[in-house]
Amino acid sequence: MSDNLDNLIFSLKAQVPSIPENNSILAKIEEIKNYSKVEDQLTVLTMIIPLIPTMAIPKKLDSIKDKVDSINCDVGQLVTTIKNQSNPQEYLNTIQQNLEDIKDEIPGMKKQIDDVLYELYSPAGIDQKLKVAIPIIPLLATYEVETNPSKFVADRIFELRKLVMGTRK
Repeated sequence: MSDNLDNLIFSLKAQVPSIPENNSILAKIEEIKNYSKVEDQLTVLTMIIPLIPTMAIPKKLDSIKDKVDSINCDVGQLVTTIKNQSNPQEYLNTIQQNLEDIKDEIPGMKKQIDDVLYELYSPAGIDQKLKVAIPIIPLLATYEVETNPSKFVADRIFELRKLVMGTRK
């Protein structure tokens, strides 16, 4: 249970930029640790969730946010575009390889990455696999912006972003 709580706190903190304007939100997130009863922890959590959309974003991140938003386009449109490419399986292979490379480097997103990889290894069709794999790319781009990961991780995320951006031209 303690691991789940730590994962929740990590995930919440990863979504909130660490700037002075967000100190009250970050303090509330940390406050969850102060309670031992699940009911009390959930009470604090219900106060935090409505605050997340109101959080401040550092001005220097505005242009990066625009890039992340541009990646976060219609999944259905991307699936159709990729399916019409000469070899859509290459796109899936690239996504799969990059996710395999970074899954252990991003503990806070490991479960999400593992879930996507599970689907990519399944016998599901290309459409289904793309619909599961594409949405993780904007999440990884957001992670990159907020955490300043190692060059290795940043390079893999760049490859994934490039893959999506290349299909939109």
